[in-house]
Amino acid sequence: MSGKYTRLSQQEIGKLMDNPDGAEQILLDHDREILKIQKAWQDLQLLLTADLWNASQDLSFAVLGGHPLGNLRVGWTDGPPLYQTPEEVKLHCEIFRGISLDDIRQECQRIRIWGIKIDPGTWDHGDQELEQLLKQLKAIMDFFQEAASNGEGMIFWID
Repeated sequence: MSGKYTRLSQQEIGKLMDNPDGAEQILLDHDREILKIQKAWQDLQLLLTADLWNASQDLSFAVLGGHPLGNLRVGWTDGPPLYQTPEEVKLHCEIFRGISLDDIRQECQRIRIWGIKIDPGTWDHGDQELEQLLKQLKAIMDFFQEAASNGEGMIFWID
């Protein structure tokens, strides 16, 4: 199960809200820039919130949140793609600006949150994996910043 993001214009979001079935064409467009975070989406959710499944309108919303796009299923995912409006993307950029990757690293080392097993065999939650997650988080932050600068929204899906 690989997590992916792509940026969308407000016009594209409007079209998808009118016709959610059109999302599959966008999500499978090989010419569109897609940020792939692989299986890190669940670990990032835990890293940011200490809550695996409940995304609210806070930082976790950027990783595992959004508005469902109809009943579309892409690949063998359990749910529809989730979209965020350009306004929500800007909000997340503001929240991201208050995040220090060093602070997250220190907090994780302090509480050793990595003792929790999420996906056995994928992560052993040591320092090397933490650094990889922080790289993924930085990539997400940069992707959101670029979207916000362009007045774009975002779609997240798992396939």
